[in-house]
Amino acid sequence: MNGVAMCIWQDGTSYTGEWKDCLKEGHGTLTFPDGSTYKGSFTNDQPNGDGVKLFPDGSKYEGCFFQGMFNGLGKFVQASDGSTYDGYWRFNQMKGQGTKITNKGLIEISGNFDGNGLVTGKGQKRWKRVWYEQQEMYPFRNIRNEEIFLYRGDLVNSQIQGYGEFKWPDGRHYIGNFVNSQMQGVGKMSWTH
Repeated sequence: MNGVAMCIWQDGTSYTGEWKDCLKEGHGTLTFPDGSTYKGSFTNDQPNGDGVKLFPDGSKYEGCFFQGMFNGLGKFVQASDGSTYDGYWRFNQMKGQGTKITNKGLIEISGNFDGNGLVTGKGQKRWKRVWYEQQEMYPFRNIRNEEIFLYRGDLVNSQIQGYGEFKWPDGRHYIGNFVNSQMQGVGKMSWTH
């Protein structure tokens, strides 16, 4: 089979797109029995190159594929909690430079991911604390407040460990050593007003 055609298998899988020598080759859409779909480039019967995979729960991956797996630069959005990973993948694992945002945007970590979803080496962690206050003048209207905490430096398994700098929203700033995410050892603390 060559050209553009549609094929439906007995298990409910379907493909609409380009074929070459009876293999999926070029652009097309592959739909699986569970409702997930892949739309993008195919080479030698496999998703290869740029594409988008949608999962039954609404999660989405958009980026590079190799032999049907997330491989290269891509972004994954988890539908259930809105967490994202935007960066490099290797055989369906977060591996290489990237940024992961979890807990509905309250925690962000960037760095070199190890394939297990963790950063070891130089990286950055950012926390956002959000709270609401009631207005006196309008008691049914709340004011949203937020503070940002920022760390840049050494990470081990995504935990603060080694040398780095930590900034608090009130102007405190620490540069020095950390052990188990706590300031420990030689360091310098400063305050700005």
